[in-house]
Amino acid sequence: MFIFLIFPFISFSQNERDSAGFFFESSKNNPFQTPSIEWQFDKGYAIKRIGYWRGSPCGDVPKTERVIGKMRNDTIFINYNKKRVPLCDPRIGIAGNAIDLVINIDKYPNYNDIVLTEVKTENCKTDSCFINNVDDILNKPFIEKKEITINEDWAGGYEMYTVYYDYNEPILIEKNQKFVVRYRTYQGEKDIPTYVSAKFYIKNWKNKEFIRIGEIKNPLKNEYYEIIKYETVKMESSYKFEFDEKLIDNLLINKRKSR
Repeated sequence: MFIFLIFPFISFSQNERDSAGFFFESSKNNPFQTPSIEWQFDKGYAIKRIGYWRGSPCGDVPKTERVIGKMRNDTIFINYNKKRVPLCDPRIGIAGNAIDLVINIDKYPNYNDIVLTEVKTENCKTDSCFINNVDDILNKPFIEKKEITINEDWAGGYEMYTVYYDYNEPILIEKNQKFVVRYRTYQGEKDIPTYVSAKFYIKNWKNKEFIRIGEIKNPLKNEYYEIIKYETVKMESSYKFEFDEKLIDNLLINKRKSR
C-alpha cells in the first residue's frame, strides 16, 4: 500500500515577509498541474513556482519550512536543507511538494532578473560554510532546543549545555563552564572564576565528527587577588574541552522515549 503525502502550506507573518523581502511557501495552486513559467502577482508580491518534487517521505522531497534563501546581488542562493529522517522506511509511502518563491516587488523591483542558484550543505568545502548553514536554521520551527545545567558546586561553578536537534539528532552543542579557584591570601580566601565556552557543530553524530569553536575568559588579578578585568582568548585546537557524550546520548534516549 502506498500513501501519498503533500506537505502542508507554511504560513509566514507579515513581519517576516517585510524583513526578508522574499520567502518560500508551498504552492497554493494544484501541485499536479504544470505551473506557468510566468510570474503571478498578488497584492504587491511576484510569485513563481521553483520546483515540484516527488519521492520517498524519508527526506528525498524538500519541505517548505526547511528551505533557506540568501540574496546576494541579483542572485538568490537556495539551500533546500534536505535531511534523511532517522528510522524511516523509504519503502512505505510517497511524498510530494511544490514550492513557490514569493518576492516583494517594492523591495526587489528587478525581480524578473533575479537568478536562482541551488547550494547544498553536503557540498561545503570549508568549515565556515558548514557553520553558516547550521546557524541559518537554528531559529527555524523544526529545530528543537534543550537546555540543561549540571555540576553546580559550592563555589558557584557550573557546566551548562544547550543542544539543538534536527530530526532528533544534535546539530549544535553549546557548552559553557565556570571554573572557580579558591586562593588563600593574607586577606582571607578569594574565589576567582574562569569562564570557558565552546560551540560544537556536528558534522556526523554517529561518528562524533564536529567543528569546535570556543573562547576562554581568563581573570586578570591585582596583587590583592581582585579581578581587574577579563581577557578573552581564542580556544586553540589543543585545548582540552569536550562535551559529555554520555549526557548527550542520554538526552537523546529520553527524547525518543517521550515521543
